[in-house]
Amino acid sequence: MTHDLWASLNTRMVEYLDSISLKKLVDEQLAKGALSEAQPVKRAISNVPVSPITLYLAGAKMLSSYAVSIPYHGMALNITVQSYGEGLDFGLTACRRALPASELQSLVKHVDGAYREMKALLKEKSGA
Repeated sequence: MTHDLWASLNTRMVEYLDSISLKKLVDEQLAKGALSEAQPVKRAISNVPVSPITLYLAGAKMLSSYAVSIPYHGMALNITVQSYGEGLDFGLTACRRALPASELQSLVKHVDGAYREMKALLKEKSGA
């Protein structure tokens, strides 16, 4: 990929991310009176499809993709599931005052166990 193409892609990605900014959305809703400061978001859960095909950067195969998030004011937990290839990658980000590290680690273990259980059931159902 040439430098100009990469720079163009990077610029478009930044513009896109700016356009879907949670802060911008919340500010717009506050301005409309649809939200009040007293109604914080406790958790956000989203699914972000990355790519159904294997991606490479400078010849290196991308193995997985994890979301990095910053909890917005009043948000206790953000869970982002990113689908890449044939897998799912989970990114959990929490406010340490609302969800201490020990509780977040417990949640991570439960999410991992549920994901493994789901994969086993799908494998069993497909007969593979």
